[in-house]
Amino acid sequence: MYKLILIPLILLLSSCGEDKPIPKDFDRSGKVQKITVYVYPDKASMRKARQGFDGSKEKDLMGWSAWTANDPAKCKIHVVKLKSATDNSQMTTWGHELVHCVYGSFHE
Repeated sequence: MYKLILIPLILLLSSCGEDKPIPKDFDRSGKVQKITVYVYPDKASMRKARQGFDGSKEKDLMGWSAWTANDPAKCKIHVVKLKSATDNSQMTTWGHELVHCVYGSFHE
């Protein structure tokens, strides 16, 4: 009986990956920053702005951030307007882009 419970429990716990720390280009936590948020009415207009910025034609772009190494107190976030207070997809994107302002490029 115990083996039947123990084996699935061990498999479940062993499949839990360890959270990796966020790789950081820099760490601006606790520092005053000027963050400008550009809110677009839809993904198409946000992607068009990105293409004008750096030529990117990324189709899956949900949002983007821009910061400069020579002025660490400024960051720009580009996101799509929230549809509602429960628009979890865009809420996640807004937060994701804010993390870029604090830690830089952390994508692997």
